[in-house]
Amino acid sequence: MDEKFIDVKDEERAQAVKNALRLLDDAAYLADAERYPSAYYLAVVAAEELGKYVMIAWTDFEPDPALNNKKLKHPPKQSAFSAMLMADTLLNAFRKVVGGKVEMNAIDILETITSSALEKDLGRTVLKEIETDDHTALFAQSIYSGWQKMKHLALYSDVDPVLDRPPLSVTERELRLMIDAVERVLEMLHQGNMHVELALGVRKHYERPEVQAEIKELRNKDGISKARK
Repeated sequence: MDEKFIDVKDEERAQAVKNALRLLDDAAYLADAERYPSAYYLAVVAAEELGKYVMIAWTDFEPDPALNNKKLKHPPKQSAFSAMLMADTLLNAFRKVVGGKVEMNAIDILETITSSALEKDLGRTVLKEIETDDHTALFAQSIYSGWQKMKHLALYSDVDPVLDRPPLSVTERELRLMIDAVERVLEMLHQGNMHVELALGVRKHYERPEVQAEIKELRNKDGISKARK
């Protein structure tokens, strides 16, 4: 796969995709050599590059005056990437409820998801998708700041008291999961803007004050136990 696989609108997005692909190739090379922690770190940085692409793409729908600052920070890029994973989960659930191909745009899909017409069926289907989709765990990790902790676990010899794991103990399964997630988001970007716009809706939902309050409470109560899982 090369950067031409994805139709980009500007040089900054093209460079983000190109660098993500380079990092992904390097991660795969290290994975073949069973250097799982180093490979994992590079795969996460590849995901962050795609997260940066997504944040830039969101400005096609609405301006973001803080974008230049966000692009320099890890958590916003991680959140943008993981929002793409959740958007794909929602879209897969929506397809199952409505029966196959979706002819609606992202805004209409979001409105339908939040309406009462399909609430029960869609709710059950979404929960099932979340339970059976390994990548949704990466979305949860981004909410609990788990990505940064896992990056440090993969790179440094320090012991993290929250993760309660030996340093450099990233497993092959954790690595493959991250690599698969990066490839999954690359495929979404190849398909167009549907997932990008849905991911923007996901981000807006989790930025609502009441949702942020719930997340903060969960972090305080269960953050350590959830991170250990």
